[in-house]
Amino acid sequence: MVGRRIRDLMRQGREDLHREMSVPALYIPAPNATPLACSVRVWLKTDNHMVGKLPGLQGAAETSESEDRLRFNLAEIPKLFRNAVVSVEPGEAYRIDHLYEADLNFQTARVLRLPATEAAGLPLP
Repeated sequence: MVGRRIRDLMRQGREDLHREMSVPALYIPAPNATPLACSVRVWLKTDNHMVGKLPGLQGAAETSESEDRLRFNLAEIPKLFRNAVVSVEPGEAYRIDHLYEADLNFQTARVLRLPATEAAGLPLP
């Protein structure tokens, strides 16, 4: 019973966090499809893992891999698809590149930012 209560508290906490930190967006599952209103958390950052680091070899070339992400509430969009487009603001849109496993009604997607020329004609939330 305690485990169930903790899980419910975690779920509520994630819902509260998403509500406070999300922005309105339009999810476009395919070209010319009807956009679906949703909210997303936008994470534009460089991931913390390093690529090219060789153990025991000081001075080896290293680079950090960028991984922009969006987090979706599955209560709003129950099924996400790779290559779908998410329009956030004028000139800001993303294409879903990879979907991570869903976790407690939320799903995170690795995304690629669309060039401004492609984002320009998209509908806005």
